[in-house]
Amino acid sequence: MDSLTHVVLGGCLGQVVLGKKLGRKAIVWGAIADTIPDLDIFCNFFIHPVHGLLIHRGFTHSILFAFLDVYKRQNLPRIVTWAKFKWKGRARSFYVFNTHFDHQGVMARRQSARLLLTKVKEIAGDKNAIITGDFNATPSEEPIQIITDNRNPLHLSDTEHSSTSGHFGAYSSFNGFQAIEQEGRHIDYIFLNNPSIKVIRHGTLSHAMAGKYASDHHPVISVLKF
Repeated sequence: MDSLTHVVLGGCLGQVVLGKKLGRKAIVWGAIADTIPDLDIFCNFFIHPVHGLLIHRGFTHSILFAFLDVYKRQNLPRIVTWAKFKWKGRARSFYVFNTHFDHQGVMARRQSARLLLTKVKEIAGDKNAIITGDFNATPSEEPIQIITDNRNPLHLSDTEHSSTSGHFGAYSSFNGFQAIEQEGRHIDYIFLNNPSIKVIRHGTLSHAMAGKYASDHHPVISVLKF
């Protein structure tokens, strides 16, 4: 019913917005545009055989959150994408969440941190979950404090602190395309919902080619065993 709802809603919106210009074609184009996000299910037939991509969604992809973006003073609307993976030949599965917090709205980052904790629990339940992203906050700032507060039963653990071999590489993950490390810009993280997952390594990869970086952020890596 989820895909059907998207088709119907998209068709209605297309008619309302472009009906006068396109006529009935607006319904068709609206339906197509709104169902495109659901077409990722066909990736199951082509992805690497080791893992099966079972579900892929963005839980903030809705009309409700469009209004909440304004209410929470989120200047740059952000989303969380998530996927459920299954090990080939095993019954076990795990989840991966990825996000990018607003870099301008203080309230938006605070509320995003709280929402993230709630949704990880709601979606993943007791399954293992890996949560990654650019949180636009350093470890001492409020969003990360909310996420890692062990007084909250929904809190997440930072793989940097759980690594059995410590951290390697640059500490700041933001580079701004500069060849020198940006002090105090540790804003990218890999979190876990299950502290019993073994973290073998954690680091920041700061390699460049001909003095050029592929991104204004260094990749953060964790080697996990579970």
